Amino acid sequence: MKNNHKTKGPLKKNIEKLQKKAANLEAEKSQNKQKKNELNESKDQFRILFEATFEGIVIHDQGRILDANQTFAQMFGYRLNEIKGMNVVELAAPGWKETVKDHAQKGREEPYQAMGLRKDGSVFPGELRGRKIRYQGKDVRLTAVADLTTQKEAEAAKEKTLHDLGERNKELKLLYEVSRLSSKADLSLEEFLQKSADLIPPAWRYPEITCAQITIDNQKYKTKIFKKSQWDQCEDIRVNGKKLGTVEVYYLEEKPELDEGPFLKEERNLIRTLSSLLSRIIERKKTDKALEESEKLYSSVVENSNDAIIIHHDGIIRFVNEAASRFIGVPKNEFLGKKMTDFVHPDDREIVLDRFKQRREGKDVKSIYEVSLVKKDGSSFPAEINVSLIHYQGRPAGLVFLRDITERKFTEEALRERKELLSHVFESMQEGVLVLNSDFRYTYWNKSMEQTSQVQKEDVLGQIPWKKFPFLKGNIEQAMKKAMEGEASRGLDLKYTLANGKEGWTTESYFPLKDAEENIIGVVGLIEEITERKQMEQELRESESKFRDIFENAGEGITYTSLGGKVIEVNKAFENILGIPSKKITGKNILSLTKELLTLKNATKILPLVKNILKGKEVAPFEARYKDKTLLVSSTYNPKSKRIIGLIRDITETKKKEEQIKKSLHEKEILLKEIHHRVKNNMQVISSLINIQARRLKDHKIREMFRATRNRVMSMALVHERLYRAEDLARIDFSKYIERVAVHLMSYYRDLSQNIDLKKDLDDIFLDVTKAVPLGLITNELLTNSLKHAFPKSKKGEIKIEIKQKKNMCLLTIRDNGKGLPQDLDFKKAESMGLDLVTSLVKQINGKIELYRDKGTCFEITFEN
Repeated sequence: MKNNHKTKGPLKKNIEKLQKKAANLEAEKSQNKQKKNELNESKDQFRILFEATFEGIVIHDQGRILDANQTFAQMFGYRLNEIKGMNVVELAAPGWKETVKDHAQKGREEPYQAMGLRKDGSVFPGELRGRKIRYQGKDVRLTAVADLTTQKEAEAAKEKTLHDLGERNKELKLLYEVSRLSSKADLSLEEFLQKSADLIPPAWRYPEITCAQITIDNQKYKTKIFKKSQWDQCEDIRVNGKKLGTVEVYYLEEKPELDEGPFLKEERNLIRTLSSLLSRIIERKKTDKALEESEKLYSSVVENSNDAIIIHHDGIIRFVNEAASRFIGVPKNEFLGKKMTDFVHPDDREIVLDRFKQRREGKDVKSIYEVSLVKKDGSSFPAEINVSLIHYQGRPAGLVFLRDITERKFTEEALRERKELLSHVFESMQEGVLVLNSDFRYTYWNKSMEQTSQVQKEDVLGQIPWKKFPFLKGNIEQAMKKAMEGEASRGLDLKYTLANGKEGWTTESYFPLKDAEENIIGVVGLIEEITERKQMEQELRESESKFRDIFENAGEGITYTSLGGKVIEVNKAFENILGIPSKKITGKNILSLTKELLTLKNATKILPLVKNILKGKEVAPFEARYKDKTLLVSSTYNPKSKRIIGLIRDITETKKKEEQIKKSLHEKEILLKEIHHRVKNNMQVISSLINIQARRLKDHKIREMFRATRNRVMSMALVHERLYRAEDLARIDFSKYIERVAVHLMSYYRDLSQNIDLKKDLDDIFLDVTKAVPLGLITNELLTNSLKHAFPKSKKGEIKIEIKQKKNMCLLTIRDNGKGLPQDLDFKKAESMGLDLVTSLVKQINGKIELYRDKGTCFEITFEN
C-alpha cells in the first residue's frame, strides 16, 4: 500500500501535467487555426472578423442581452433574434446562475468557468471573459464564451492515457518539455529543434546508448554523441500532408531483445507522438514567422513607400501613411476626418470630385491623372494620383496613391530644353546631320546639309535618299541599309555632282538610331564637306612628287632615320658619297653604322653627337673623317613625322682650299703687322726728329707748333702700334687706345697737368683704322687744348673723357671745368689750326660735333659705328 501511495503521488502529478498538456495541445490547435486565419487576413488588413470568430460574443447591459454573434446563439441552441433581450443569467445551468449574475453585475474581468444551459436543456462547460466597452453611447459589458466541451473530452482522454501510461513518466516528460520549449517566444525554430533532439535519449529505455537526430528542410540537429546503427527507429514529420523531415532514434549497441524487438511498443508510439507534436509545433512556428514577416512586410511597404497612400470613405480621409504626412506637411492624426478635397488645389477640385463620382457609379474612368495639391503652408505642387476602389472597414472606399512629380516636371522641362539645345547644336554644327526613318525617308536635314547640298529641307523631307540624289546609289545606299540592320559605316568618301553642276567631295558616316528599348527605328548620317581637303591632298601628292625628285637628285647625301636610330631611307647622293649601296644601309642602326664606317678615334668623337641627334636635340653641323674624305654632317628633327633628317656633304676639296686660304691669310697678316710696325717706327722717328728740331728753335710759338705736330704724329703712331699688337688687324680696342693717348699727353704736358684730375668713362668699343686715326687726332687736339688753355696759372681742375655706344651710334665726349671758350667764338670758323683740324676730321668720319659752354667747355662728337 505504501508503494501504491508513493506511486500515486508522481502519477497524480504526471496526470496534472498531462491535463495541462491536453489543454495546451487544444489551445495550440485553436491558436494554429486562428494564426492561419490571421495569416490569410493579413493580406487584407481591413477585414473584420467579428462573425468569423470561434468564440461566442455577447454584448449585455446589467445582464440584458443587446447583441451577440451567430456563434454565441448557436452555442446555446437559439436563433440570433430569439436570444436578443434575454438575460445572460437565463443561459446559466442551475447552480451557476449566481456566479454568472455576480460577474455580469459587478463587471469582473478575470476569466472564469461556468456551465451553460442550452435551449434543449443540455448543459456544457464554458469559459467566460468579460470587459467593459462603449456601445451605442453607453457603457456595457462584452463577454466572450468558449465552449470547453471538446477540451474537457480531451482532458478525460488524457486522464485515461495517463492512467494507461502511468509507468511511462519519462515519455510524458519528453512531450511536456518539448511543448514547454515550443511556448518560449524568444526561442528560434533552430534552437527549439536542437534542444528537442537533446531531450530524446533520456525518454528511452537505455539513455546511455541512445542517440537521436531531427532533420528539417535538410538541416540536421543531432545529439552530442551520434552514430547511425542497425538498431533504429524513424518517423516522418509532416505538415499539411507534406513530408518536412524525420525523427530518428538509434541504439549504439545491441541490447537483449524482447518479443517485440529492441524498442518497446510505447517507444514506437512515443516517436510517432513526438513526430506529430513536432509537426504541429513546426507548423505553428512557421505560421507565426510567416505572419510576423507578412505584417512587417505590409507595414514596411505602406510606411516606407515613397508614394503617399490615402484611404477615404466618400471623400472623408480614414487612413494615411507617413509619405502623405511628409508631402502635405500635416501630421497623420490631423488628416483623419478631413475632406480629401481640402488638400486639392481649387482649380482641380471639380475634376477630382467628378471622377470619384463616376468611378463610384461603375463608369470606366481613367485611374491615373495629374492634379495640383496644396500643402499646409499654402504652397502647391504637382502630383500624379492613382485611384482605385476597395473595401475598407466593411464599406466601399477609395484607395489613392499620390506621387510628387515636381522633379519629374522639372526633368520634363529640362528634357524639352535639352531637345531644343540638341536641335540648336545640330543646326549650328559644321557637319551635316540627317535622319532617316525605318522606311528610308528623310525626317531631319540641318542647315549644314542645306549649304552642302544647296537643297532646302522642305524639298528633302519625306524623300528617299538615292531617288532624290542618284549619286548616292552604290556604297552610300548600302551603308544606309547596313545601318538599319545595326551595322555602322564610317568615313565613306563620296564624289558628288549637284543639279547646278557643282562638284565636290564629302566623307559620310551612318549609324543605327535606337529607341530606349534598343530597337532600331532609323538611321543617323553625319556628312562632312571635304572638297578643300581633297584639293589639299592632291596638292600634297604633287608636292611629295616634287620632294621625291629633289630627294633623289640632291647633291647632298640625305637620310631618314627614326628616333630609335633605324635608317629608313637614303638617297643616291648618300650612296655615292659613302660608296655603299642603300640596301646595305637601310634597316641598320645609325650608331652601329657610325662605328662600322669611321675609325675608332673619329667614331669616339662623333658618337656622342649622333646620340644627341637621336634624342631630338639640336646639334651644330660637325665634320667627320671617312676614309680619305672629309664630310660635313648636319641634322634636323621633324616633330610631325618623328623622323630625323640627316645631311652629309663631301667637303674634301673645300677643306683643301680653306687650308690654302688660311695659310695665305696668315702670311698676309704677318706682312701687314710688319707694315704697321714699320709705319709706327717711322712715325716715331719723325716724332723724334720734330722733337729735336723743336728744342733748337728759340721762337716759343714756332716751337709749340712743332710740339703739336709731334703729338699728332704720336697719336697716329699709337694706332699702328695697337694694330700690329692686336689679333684682329682690321679693328682696334678704341677705349684702350684713347686711354694711351690721354696718358701720353698728360705725361708730355706734366708741367701743366700737375693740378688736373683726368677721369675716364669708356665703353669697350672697337673701331677700324678709318675711324680710329681721325678720332685719335680729334682727341689729341681737344685734350691738348684743354691742358694748355682751360686752367691758367696751374689752376686746379678736372678733365673727363667719355665714350658710349648705343646700338650703332657712338658718342665721344671731352669736357673740362676750366674757364671755357669765349662766347663770341665760332669754333667751326676759328682760325686755330687745332679746331679747324677737328672740324675737318669730324666731317671725314661723317660725324657731328656740338659745343657746350656750361661750367667749362664740352665737345660732343657723334658718329656711326
